[in-house]
Amino acid sequence: MAQYLVFLDGQNPTSLWKFDATTGAINTAVSFSPYAGNTGVTILPAIATVSQPQPTGGADPGVLLFGNDSAGNSNLFFWDGVSAPTELSNMPGAYGTNPQLGNGLFPFCLTPFNGAVYFNGQNTDQSRDLWSSDATTSNTVGLTASAYYPLFPAAAFGKLFFNGTLSNPDGSQFTGLMSYDAVDGPVVIPNPTGVASFNPYCLAALAAGTAPYYFGRIDPIFGGSPSASPPALPVSLFMGGTGGGGNPGLFKYDGDGAPPALIDPTTYGLNPYNPVALQWMSTVEIPFHVPGFQFKDLLLLYYNSAVFFSGIDGVSDGNTLRGLWMSQGSAATTRKLQGWFVSGLSLDPYNLTPLNGILYFTGNDALPAGPRGLFSYNPVTKATTHLFSSAEFNFSPNDYNSTWNGSPIDLNPLAGPLGNGSPFTMIAFNNKLYFNCTANGQQGLYVWDPTKGTGVKPSLVTGTGGSDPFCLTTADFQ
Repeated sequence: MAQYLVFLDGQNPTSLWKFDATTGAINTAVSFSPYAGNTGVTILPAIATVSQPQPTGGADPGVLLFGNDSAGNSNLFFWDGVSAPTELSNMPGAYGTNPQLGNGLFPFCLTPFNGAVYFNGQNTDQSRDLWSSDATTSNTVGLTASAYYPLFPAAAFGKLFFNGTLSNPDGSQFTGLMSYDAVDGPVVIPNPTGVASFNPYCLAALAAGTAPYYFGRIDPIFGGSPSASPPALPVSLFMGGTGGGGNPGLFKYDGDGAPPALIDPTTYGLNPYNPVALQWMSTVEIPFHVPGFQFKDLLLLYYNSAVFFSGIDGVSDGNTLRGLWMSQGSAATTRKLQGWFVSGLSLDPYNLTPLNGILYFTGNDALPAGPRGLFSYNPVTKATTHLFSSAEFNFSPNDYNSTWNGSPIDLNPLAGPLGNGSPFTMIAFNNKLYFNCTANGQQGLYVWDPTKGTGVKPSLVTGTGGSDPFCLTTADFQ
């Protein structure tokens, strides 16, 4: 098996791309349409990895993805990276099993979990519920039948969690955090105290905390080396959600069945987007002296992991400006990071991408807001660096959907990728950064090797000129 980079094209609605970083070969399956009628891109992610079971045993790796057939039906397709994508259609319980109805599953939010892909699918009555598929029609099934409309799914604690739509005894509806597994089925997690409709969004299972890594004397005589693997740090489910004051804040859930805990130190609500985890090492030197021996330092090495996200700055402009924040799982460790800033401009960090201990992200860097450059944050030096200006490399994708930079909490079922809730135009792959970018009037898939420094500019991947890459995903193919 080999790993490839797969992406859809917002500029050409008939293109599915596959890139081999080893050979530099780029391939497209031009017969595939990722669009849903005239509504634009479905709510992302629209690609998820899966292994398709074979009649003779074993499985072929590939991807499940959302797409349209020639009749305009919106269903799942399986792609092995070689043949034309194969449609999964006429599933019992799916809207469109009657050819006269059309439209199909219209799958949202494809998420790998427990050996299959789970998603928000359309039922026969046009309600939407949790479905799963192993890339075969017979095993593409609806798992719930309560119009939960699952959004922002994420796997944690052996379960799948999501934003679910629920009903009060009087028939009114509210949204809350739910979990699902094959044993317990759908389970409602209690809302935070005093919150009628929690509306969780941007769910992500991430490690956060700090722990000693090893003790050792570092000098030319004694040397020192770390243990074989870093210590395990606790994983929590981080998310945004509506707090008791009505403001969207940062929450954490630890899988214990208790309501999610607010870990937002602000009064205005951070409204977190795009949470990711980044790991790094830090050291503390302690003077150490043994009589009769050379003076040395005892070096205490720490392994750290924190959640980084785009959060509200809290300035007096209606709380619309955004900056880079981090948290290690408590209100006390949740803080804004000193960063690059242009007066009156929201940095609006997006596409947060960890790579080799450094956090990379795109951000606004020129007035008026719109063009986006590339930035990095080093947690060891605590420095934010403006790597490439938007005047030279513009990291804003084309407006393949007007809401690509919108708010994930303003949920419109057919609005599109929900903005910063869907950071899918940059990815770390093969120890390099790949991203949607425009330079010298040419848009396409660009690549940059951070180890080469900013003296070596990002370059266009040959053959991708004129494309508008989004939903960048790594996948294994035979």
